[in-house]
Amino acid sequence: AHVRVAGQSKFVSFDVCHSEKWTDKSTGAITERQEWVSCTIDGDGGSLLQFLKKGTKVFVLGELRKRVYQTRSGEYQAGIECKVRQLELCGSPKQDERPF
Repeated sequence: AHVRVAGQSKFVSFDVCHSEKWTDKSTGAITERQEWVSCTIDGDGGSLLQFLKKGTKVFVLGELRKRVYQTRSGEYQAGIECKVRQLELCGSPKQDERPF
């Protein structure tokens, strides 16, 4: 997570990986899909920054937007952005990934 400044405003930016796993009923093969979401939250993050580390599990609620951008190599990519309205910490990287 990084604090960024745009004009007079400060915001924190971080990435969240949403992953899903399922078993194909006909083949029994396990499939996993991951989608990265670029998140921003207004302000300087306060004490939140110390907890937003790789592997920390979070619940994020906010406004989603699709975004198309050009990479340094000139390729066009699509991504998802979230303007965070609510963020809850759900556990550290060392805790069990699936508590339910």
